Amino acid sequence: MKKIYCLFILVFFLCNSNLIYSDSVKNQKYSKVKIYFIEWSIITRSRMKLEYIRNNFDVSITLNDIDEINGFIAWLQLENLKHSKDYMDEDPRLVIDFYETSGKRISFYASQFNLCSEDSKQKRKIDENFKKTFYLWRTKKE
Repeated sequence: MKKIYCLFILVFFLCNSNLIYSDSVKNQKYSKVKIYFIEWSIITRSRMKLEYIRNNFDVSITLNDIDEINGFIAWLQLENLKHSKDYMDEDPRLVIDFYETSGKRISFYASQFNLCSEDSKQKRKIDENFKKTFYLWRTKKE
């Protein structure tokens, strides 16, 4: 029987001079980020719920380092999310949960086309470069 092993490589551009880091750790809003990913090309019959992806992910990554969290936030360009005229939920493949130090969770998700707030009221287009940042390599072993 063949087993499928998943290897997930997440590439951050933390050294990019455009990234802005917080001057003080105590001003850090988020203490943890959890990322859940299901392959972009999966075909579904109906929209997956965010909770489904959290429980049935192909790959999960947790960021606890302040510099990595800040770099990831800058890379996501959350400031470019725009108010959406339609609040239509999209079919998520990537779920990003930010946890404040108080434990409060703030979530975003990405479909094959947009990065969205959890309620789908704010969105921005994503491109192939965004999707290519999340590589899913599958190797088959006996």
